[in-house]
Amino acid sequence: MKIRRSMLLVPAGDERKIEKTRDAVADVLMFDLQDSVPFDSAAKARARATLRDALSRPFKNSREVNVRVNAIDSPWLLPDLEMVLEAGVDSVTFAELRTPGDVIHFERLLCSLRPGRRVPEVLLDIETPSALCELENIARQATLVTGMMVGVNDYALEVHSSGALFGQQGEPSQDHLTWIRPKTVAVARAHGWTVADAVMLRDPKDLEQGRAAMQQSRRMGFDGWVVLYPLQLPASNEVFAPSQSELAWAEEVLARYLREQAVAQTERKATVARQHLQLARYLTERARAMRPDATTSSTHAR
Repeated sequence: MKIRRSMLLVPAGDERKIEKTRDAVADVLMFDLQDSVPFDSAAKARARATLRDALSRPFKNSREVNVRVNAIDSPWLLPDLEMVLEAGVDSVTFAELRTPGDVIHFERLLCSLRPGRRVPEVLLDIETPSALCELENIARQATLVTGMMVGVNDYALEVHSSGALFGQQGEPSQDHLTWIRPKTVAVARAHGWTVADAVMLRDPKDLEQGRAAMQQSRRMGFDGWVVLYPLQLPASNEVFAPSQSELAWAEEVLARYLREQAVAQTERKATVARQHLQLARYLTERARAMRPDATTSSTHAR
C-alpha cells in the first residue's frame, strides 16, 4: 500500500530550502523543476545541477523522492528526465498534461531512456480542464501511473475562477473545485492509485485553518496533501493517518468477525456488516504500512 499523506513541494533550484528538508519527515519529497524555476534555459540548467548534487546524498526520513519535471512540449523535459533517471528517484510528477496521448508519450519517453531497466513511477498533476475531461481515458491507458494530485492554482487559472486570487484579494471560495476533487478521487479509487489534495490558504501559518482543510480533504477521500510549508507536515501526517479511535473500532470489528467465523455456520449470527469489515481491514492495513519498520527510506538518488 502506497503511503503519501504528505507531499512536500520543494523548489529544485533553491539549495538552502533543499537542505532544510533533508531531515523533514514527509512521505514524499517533491522537488520542483517546473513552476518554481524561472522559465529560461539557463535557470533550468542551474536548478538541475543544484538538484543533481542534492540527490547524491540520501533523504533518510522520507518514504519517496519525487521530481516534478517540465511540460511535455518544453525543451527542458528531456534533460530533466535524463537527470532524474541518473539520480534514481522513486517517482516523477508529470504536470500540464491534457490528453491520454500526452501521458502515453511521457511514459514511452521514460522507458526509451531506460530500456530494459526499472523506471520511476509516475504521478499526474491534474490541473487542466482538458485532463479532467479525459481522466477516465488517461487512467485506462496509463501503465506507470500510481498516483495523482489536484493542481488547484493552475486549474483556477484555466477555468478563469476568481479563486486564482485567493490569499490576496480573491474570494475565500473553493467552489470552482467541486468537480475536480471528487472526480480525481473516484478515478484514483477505480485504479488503485493514491490521490492528494491541495488547498489555497489565506494564511499558510494558520495551522488551525490548515488542519481543518486537511480534515475536509480526508472526508472527501483524499490520501494526503501537497504541502507547501514544512510547518504543515505534522498535521498532514496525522490527519491522513487512521486515528487511535478509528483503529480501536477497526480492531473491535475484526475481533468480532473472527469470533463469528469460529462458530459453526449453521449457528452463526452475523453482526458485522460487509462495509464495516472492509473499512476495518483498510484502516488496519494503512496503519501497518505507516509503521517505521515499513518505511522505505529514500536512499535512492545517489
